[in-house]
Amino acid sequence: MSGTVLKYLAVAMTFATLLPLPALADPPRSQADLRAFILDVAQRSRSTESATEKLEARYDFIHTKVTEERNPKGELKKREVERVHHRPGADANHPGGPTGPHARSSASPGSAKDDKEVSREDFQVDAELLGRFSFTPAGEETVRGRLQRVIDFEPAGDSLPVHNFKDKYINQTAGRLWIDEEARILTRLQMRLRKPVNVWGGLLGAVWEFHFDLQREQTPDGHWYTREVQWHLKGRRVFVTKIIDFHETRSDLRRID
Repeated sequence: MSGTVLKYLAVAMTFATLLPLPALADPPRSQADLRAFILDVAQRSRSTESATEKLEARYDFIHTKVTEERNPKGELKKREVERVHHRPGADANHPGGPTGPHARSSASPGSAKDDKEVSREDFQVDAELLGRFSFTPAGEETVRGRLQRVIDFEPAGDSLPVHNFKDKYINQTAGRLWIDEEARILTRLQMRLRKPVNVWGGLLGAVWEFHFDLQREQTPDGHWYTREVQWHLKGRRVFVTKIIDFHETRSDLRRID
């Protein structure tokens, strides 16, 4: 199950790296314009410093991760909480490491490690990937006083090519993007699995539900960062069915001068 989660999260985070956005005179409307717009975003973002690195260099904050695992009846079987107080420039020799002291608790000791690392490099945003989706402008919204441009995306058809395992996930992914009109930054990403995806015909496992929600926010001095990430997965690995919920936040930000 852990490898399946990582594969699908790689798809999610591929879309989440679409920043910063280039300024446009007019909103893209046609499929060709929308795809070119998003491709340009991806290409520009590869050469920029990551938002996380900027935040970690300038801000003191609390980084919290909560993972809950339930059985098919919805009963909580394991809960893991990791809370890190990040301090820029903290001594790397400190017991808490370069991010300072931290505490970690778990209702079940230990955690399984996947035997194969999955990276976003396996899910590069390119013309072939974008060609699998249909994009639709969905209007505008005001979030925390800022105007957002909204774009929906869904699979471009029901007979998309499957060259490898990851294509099965990509071909069933749909969601919504929120783009800050002034800053041209992707501020929110929601995506979901439209249909269950089987592993080896369902013999090794299946993912029945997957929902992902990422939200970004701007600091008072204009720095954008990932404030909150949530995802929910329900699936089966061989004969074991699991429901996993993950919630990550960065809070109590304080600029360090």
